[in-house]
Amino acid sequence: MSHLGIIEVTKDDLIQELDTLLGHFNLNEIADLAETLEQFLILNLNDSLKKYSEEFLGLKSDGSNDYLVSEESNILFSINICRDISNTKFLNVVINHHIIGEKTKVKNFHIMIDGYGNIQKVRLLFPESMNFDLVAINALIKNIYEVGYNWYKVKIEELVTQEKITLITELYGYIKKVIPSKDLRKHLWFASVTDEFGFRLLDKDVAMDLFERIDPNSEYYGHSTNRLVAEMLSTRLPKNNLLMQKAIEENKIMDVDIRDAKYSQEGNIYSAAMTAFYGCDSFTIHPIMADGKANIVALYPSNKRNEFEFLLNKHLDTLTKICKNSTSKIYQVQKLFEGKKTNVGKWGEFVGGFVKAFTDV
Repeated sequence: MSHLGIIEVTKDDLIQELDTLLGHFNLNEIADLAETLEQFLILNLNDSLKKYSEEFLGLKSDGSNDYLVSEESNILFSINICRDISNTKFLNVVINHHIIGEKTKVKNFHIMIDGYGNIQKVRLLFPESMNFDLVAINALIKNIYEVGYNWYKVKIEELVTQEKITLITELYGYIKKVIPSKDLRKHLWFASVTDEFGFRLLDKDVAMDLFERIDPNSEYYGHSTNRLVAEMLSTRLPKNNLLMQKAIEENKIMDVDIRDAKYSQEGNIYSAAMTAFYGCDSFTIHPIMADGKANIVALYPSNKRNEFEFLLNKHLDTLTKICKNSTSKIYQVQKLFEGKKTNVGKWGEFVGGFVKAFTDV
């Protein structure tokens, strides 16, 4: 098989493995999915590099799975993969050969990764004596990470659109009619506060815009864009002490500071996601329907309050009518954040395989 042939096989196998092992995660678990995906990709990268070395470099497992051994020289090789401590967006892949008393010249090769995950660059360090096809290795490593990160984004879209709920469809559908500008619309979210919880009403277009909105700011908060997007979409908080609840109780438009929220003071990652999304610590809460049990608010950046306050107040009667006609649907939306737990069998197999492979790396 050619170098590119093994890369295509790796791509197909990767998608199938992701669907099998991680495809069962629910909306309320996508933050865990973002972190688990990163571990999975390290495991897959390790296995793929071993397969490549066996296929094209004449190396084979030494039987313990700790090392690869050269069939010609009987020299042992090992693969070590870890995040760079000085820049966690970098992944170091170090291939060592174990020759006592011999100094080794090392080559350094960088591979850029496109996507919204933890890793933006892979730094490959390997002995000069290893006859790597760097074009193929570049394609192999990029393929693993970029396919994996794209799979995650597609999975998020699938989960956000898994159920067509009348309330969400009509609310955002009406907004698309009265606010033709997508550049303005993407700043507007609807959220609900019931007698128990507060959560966002998820529209596909607004949700998928999160990746580009959050990405420029994500590096300041120590988490990947994928993880912060997951927090924005899947977080459901008790209504007590929510900033939205205060605006509903007073039934007035309020500019609020994220740092005043209980979840921020408790160090919840959701506050980092909110700040990364808005690019600042403030946003505006605009009550649409406040009936005590099933309330709807609009959320938007405070620096766009003039535009949204005018437009929402102009169409408030229609928006309120849409909400009142679909009050029962709010509790249907709330159930999306509950979901059943992951399949323990599949999950256990994956974790066990990962721990074993990670100790082998």
